Amino acid sequence: MSAPSIDACDVLVVGAGPAGAVVAAQLAAAGRDVVLLHRSGPPPGMEEETMVENSSSLLARLGLLDLVRSRGFLGQPRHGLVWGSAEIEWREGREGTRGFQIGRREFDHDLRELARERGVRIVEGGEDLVCRAKVVVAATGRTSAEKGVETELPGTLAFTARIERPRDTGGASVIEAVREGWLWWLSLRDGSASVTLFADRDEVKERGRDELWRTAIAAAIGPARDCDALPHQGTPATARLRASAPDVLLAGDAASSIDPLSSQGLEKALASAEHTALCANALLEGRIEPGSIFAHHRAWERRLWRAHKAETLAFYRREQRFSESPFWRARHAVRDERLDRPRGRLPARFGPHPDLETAPALRRRGVTLEAVPGWRRRGADEALAQLGALPIGALIESCTPSASLEEALSRSAKHAQLSALSPRAVAWAVHELLDEGFLVESP
Repeated sequence: MSAPSIDACDVLVVGAGPAGAVVAAQLAAAGRDVVLLHRSGPPPGMEEETMVENSSSLLARLGLLDLVRSRGFLGQPRHGLVWGSAEIEWREGREGTRGFQIGRREFDHDLRELARERGVRIVEGGEDLVCRAKVVVAATGRTSAEKGVETELPGTLAFTARIERPRDTGGASVIEAVREGWLWWLSLRDGSASVTLFADRDEVKERGRDELWRTAIAAAIGPARDCDALPHQGTPATARLRASAPDVLLAGDAASSIDPLSSQGLEKALASAEHTALCANALLEGRIEPGSIFAHHRAWERRLWRAHKAETLAFYRREQRFSESPFWRARHAVRDERLDRPRGRLPARFGPHPDLETAPALRRRGVTLEAVPGWRRRGADEALAQLGALPIGALIESCTPSASLEEALSRSAKHAQLSALSPRAVAWAVHELLDEGFLVESP
């Protein structure tokens, strides 16, 4: 049998999970000719995944908010936390702050159908597809080859069991730290529940899955305690940042995967898809040098991964009851400069790094990218123009040639681009510029 052939397309997207389907749909909406390669594989590791309420703006930008609401993907009304103490801390969610609980099979199918409706050509299977594409996007998820890993957190495996007749929790999601790692109990929309153990990969190899599962469940004080279900599957869950392949845009978990503790894995995949579509459009327009676009895309993923890493490690450090067990010892040992430098303390005086220089930076403009004046460390791949909505150039001017925090705040209050900002916002920006190496301590 000859390999399937499509003569040519603007963009070939490999992988039709949430990231790949959204990249394809976004590009098709912008008028691009897109081929989406769907290789059927194992079902998602979690039947249902959660998204925080703040993800509403992202879903709206992607045109998915009405779809999510029409499916009834509403988050649980109760959230429990057993972390740092042997008591459950309950939080009741109001109707407008419950976030979303996404059924992955339905959601993934809906995203592919949305891509199809927008004109995307979907090829099922197609491992030997022959297609000449101007841009290639790899959205192959966590199952991407381990080669090319730039950095990662300690290896994590997730084991999930389904409980058909769970004890009544009034609809709840509960995160609980145990010696073997942490448990996530989630009431499912059909009345059943799932419980997942996130365990250290090396300890699983040493002790075995079943022993770790039994001891973790027996030690739980939340709704997972003594449940008699056994895990029916195991999936990799290591937070990992990959280096991009030459001339290929990586999207979603293929580019970087964050620790499940954040409950933002699906949101991160969709945000990555949105950014990848911007980069693909910019490559097709040809107004910006391709190397700059690929560098911008890599840097975007790296910054997001670093921010999630710091937040995750800070949360792990809050749990000290089991610090000598393998899972917790490995995670407490990871160092992070954002955590190790106290955020409340700044150098007495600071100023621009001596290797700082002006250079074109890329930012969003509609469905593509544009080049604007920016700043970078000499030799760095990418320049930046903004921290969030804050202009970096104006912030650097407020710290030039050297300043204390009080002087930087005084100068920023007189700057046309910064005068409307609160002192707290400027102080946050100074911290971020120090973390990025744009500012350094002055004598």
